[in-house]
Amino acid sequence: MKALTNSTKIGAAAGFVAFILVAAAHAVLYGGYFGLIAAGWIFGTPVTPDLPQKLIIFAGMLMSILVVGGFFTFVGAAVGHLAGVLLKPVAEEEKADGKEKARL
Repeated sequence: MKALTNSTKIGAAAGFVAFILVAAAHAVLYGGYFGLIAAGWIFGTPVTPDLPQKLIIFAGMLMSILVVGGFFTFVGAAVGHLAGVLLKPVAEEEKADGKEKARL
């Protein structure tokens, strides 16, 4: 069971790194765009650079980063867990082969 836990943690870390490298900038961009559209719906267009509008745009950016980052981390953890489940019999077989070779 420990191998599954480690593989899940490694997968989650790999998913988070992939998010930082691939999707963080896009999440900020599209989150800001969503916040701008939401501010336009609430306060009307054109959106003025006042504090409430800026807070809505920032909230859109933050929400996008959290959702996309969570998704990448979850998918990475799921892939890591699946890899641990699929590779566990191989690791146990190699461990058993090593013990048999040590006895000879």
